[in-house]
Amino acid sequence: MEKVNALPTEVFISDAESCCASEEFARKLSACRPFASVEEMLCQANHAWDTVSEGQKWRALAAHPLIGRAALEKKFRISGAAKAHNGDEVQKCTHWAAEEQAGVHGSPSSVLDDIERYNDLYFEKHGFLFLIFASDKTVFEILESLKVCLGHTTEEEVVIWNEEETKIMNLRLKKLYGLR
Repeated sequence: MEKVNALPTEVFISDAESCCASEEFARKLSACRPFASVEEMLCQANHAWDTVSEGQKWRALAAHPLIGRAALEKKFRISGAAKAHNGDEVQKCTHWAAEEQAGVHGSPSSVLDDIERYNDLYFEKHGFLFLIFASDKTVFEILESLKVCLGHTTEEEVVIWNEEETKIMNLRLKKLYGLR
């Protein structure tokens, strides 16, 4: 944690924002340094995420690519909010998303078509993209989750995507600094 704590503030903020596309989150997390351990950093990250404004949360969500064929083909559909980031941050997020969605690689075309169709249905129902911590999921588990989430209310889905964003953010923070 010494290296993380010793980073210049603006470097740490930029790094943290590449893990969660919210400048407010990154600044709040930076203000919590120094961290005694990885666990403390993640705990503070979770608290920072819980306290960011609603607008910043929507900005972070918009920075995620759609899961499925777009990720497989590396043709990410990144929203205008994400494009407003500096190019390095978008590139880092896109690279991580490709790794995190590795479970879709080599999947049957019919399943990827279903994921795209359910992504569209999800967006039509809830007004935002489906977010899932995909690192430990198969394409079939992702598809099943999409189907289940279509049965949720939008309010339930907001709670779920906040939880999923927290998992993704924590993984990316650990990856960024080579921590376990």
